[in-house]
Amino acid sequence: MVAVSVIIPNLNGGEMLLSCLAGLKQQSLQDFEVILVDNGSSDGSPQRAAQIYPGMTLLLLNANHGFAGACASAHDQAKGEWIAVLNNDAVPEPGWLEEMYEAGISEDKVGMVASRVVQDRNPDLIDSLGMLAGRNGLIYLIGHGDPVNAHPESPRFEHVFGPSAVAALYSRRMLEEIGFFEPEFFAYYEDADLAFRARWSGWNCLLANRARVRHAHSATAEAIGLCKTYFLHKNLLRTVARNWPLLSFVKNFPYLIFYDILTTLAAVYAVSGLDAFRARFAFGAGLFADLRWRFEQKPLRRVSPKDIDTWLSRGYPSALEVFQRRRNENR
Repeated sequence: MVAVSVIIPNLNGGEMLLSCLAGLKQQSLQDFEVILVDNGSSDGSPQRAAQIYPGMTLLLLNANHGFAGACASAHDQAKGEWIAVLNNDAVPEPGWLEEMYEAGISEDKVGMVASRVVQDRNPDLIDSLGMLAGRNGLIYLIGHGDPVNAHPESPRFEHVFGPSAVAALYSRRMLEEIGFFEPEFFAYYEDADLAFRARWSGWNCLLANRARVRHAHSATAEAIGLCKTYFLHKNLLRTVARNWPLLSFVKNFPYLIFYDILTTLAAVYAVSGLDAFRARFAFGAGLFADLRWRFEQKPLRRVSPKDIDTWLSRGYPSALEVFQRRRNENR
């Protein structure tokens, strides 16, 4: 067994993937393996990757199983005590894996570790410092768009709700207990769903402030033409239905409805309203299965609903702040 198995899902990653692997070659912690899971690339990127990183395991899938499905496919082959997931458009700095591992073993019930992720196009801006769960149902990337110097690297480790799967570390012991990413999520919110499940089972998450990664935000989704709006909207609703305590749903119902209408209108205005509406039809069609799954999870839910409710924050950015920030990023 090695200390860490690093799983990298890939689909036509091109030069981004090669930069990611080059970053892994420079890691100060060397007790790890790399598993590249290819979702049916046509650009020759997995073959080129195998040439520059001959020691890695290459898992070739016959179709696109999405980020969640690719990671789940690699889980059984992973030999690590800890399982890291890394986007193919993310480049880790040399101390990334060592800091993540040190955070993981620093406390007994740590099952998740988040990275300090900066934006590739502007490394002076934060991409994420883990995830924040809002009482409106949305999941926010902590610090997204803030200047790096607004978030010091001290303390070395601090508690957050969960990690963004751009660059995250998970305990094998935890995953054997609660399962890994849900393959049906395909892409987006699979990390939030897993974080909720971990929290229900009493596991914690630490942000490793010195575990730095540079991320080309949404570069992979854009390169493969992924229907981002559809999966974001459907999986957001599924995450709430599967994981929120009933008391939280009742208490925050007005915020859920208001923001659902707002995000739908935003999608109509900015992207394609059909994708947002299609996502809601798909959510409704699968709701019974999600509620049945929720009932089956009861034996794994070891904390009280109030414990989960405390993680639903009121401190998320306003809708206007989010809109203005995204408009500035797209300029």
